[in-house]
Amino acid sequence: MSELRSPRSQVLENVSPNISSRTRAKQRSQARRVQNAAFLLGVRSELPDVDDQDLEMLNGMRGVECFYDGMADSQTIEGFSAQPQRFQELEKVKFRIPLHTMDINQSVTCVDQSYSESDCRLDIFDRIKAMMDVPTTYEHLAWRLSVARRKDPPHRLLTSYDIDDAFKAVRTEQGSGRRKKRVVLEIINTMPALKERPVKRSSESFVADEQSLSSDRTRVQGQTLLPLQRAPTEIISPIIHNHIHVSPAISDTVTSEGRQQGEHPIMRPQPLKRTYALYMESDEDSSDDEPLQIIEDFLTSVHSRYPAMDFLRYAGKLKDRGILYLPTAAGFDIGFYQNKVGMPEGTALTFHSCVYRAYMRAERAKGRRKTKGKKKARAQPHDDGSEDE
Repeated sequence: MSELRSPRSQVLENVSPNISSRTRAKQRSQARRVQNAAFLLGVRSELPDVDDQDLEMLNGMRGVECFYDGMADSQTIEGFSAQPQRFQELEKVKFRIPLHTMDINQSVTCVDQSYSESDCRLDIFDRIKAMMDVPTTYEHLAWRLSVARRKDPPHRLLTSYDIDDAFKAVRTEQGSGRRKKRVVLEIINTMPALKERPVKRSSESFVADEQSLSSDRTRVQGQTLLPLQRAPTEIISPIIHNHIHVSPAISDTVTSEGRQQGEHPIMRPQPLKRTYALYMESDEDSSDDEPLQIIEDFLTSVHSRYPAMDFLRYAGKLKDRGILYLPTAAGFDIGFYQNKVGMPEGTALTFHSCVYRAYMRAERAKGRRKTKGKKKARAQPHDDGSEDE
């Protein structure tokens, strides 16, 4: 029967003594530990008895424990060695670092630097602070993701744990969504130096500039303008239409004079088939234009709009200065009405603006009338031709 035993049973018989011996050794070691603890606590007065067999078994157990401890250490070392390889495989994170944040005379510019989890945290801090030109003990740095809202507060950047949190936030944001996002880690200086802003000019300086300009304008205008002359204003009506037509009597006279000369007879001019109307432009106002507005009528209309300013009392002073019509009043500035006529600043400004608007309105109306007259003159030959046909 011993020859018919299976190999499995033989292996079990060889292994079972080893298992039982290890169990007994474990129990003995536990008993000795209890006895040692009791001796140290003062409960037991003597140390546990240890024979040669126990020493041999203890040495064997220690050898086995050292072997397993070495296996565990090798696994941990391999794990640590594999971790940098995993970091190297990750894509580097781009850090956007601002420059010149502590210089009030230079504008802030940003530079991109790439780092990963495998880089030393102290090296990252030193590089960032060196590029920003801040001391190594500077504590007012923060970070924010480029995809975050500007209203969200930034995160503190003071220790290596803060950099770890920044890397985790970037990786989490990159992994969210269907497509891989491009996330940049923005470094922020929470207490930058205030830049110099351009100084705004006060209203007093503007008023002083306007007064100096008005005084210069008045002086130059006084030098360039001719003195006013009290002369009657005459409206000269220009010749608008010239009708060109050669009558038969004139042509016979010219022919007889040519025959009397004999040598060089004058050819008889051919009569015109139609009579054309020629529109002649003139620099003066035409007879169709409206008459010039008298200054008294203008003061009455302005007084009706601004009764509190009492513009009618300045009619005599304006006449004394030779200002009888609206176009003449439009040739003076605000300083003239203040210094010469005696109007207050607000009254002079209002009067000058009303004069300017009324004068420009009259000029535009005159231009429209001239344009309308030109169109009629150009259309008249075609009308005559249609009648002849």
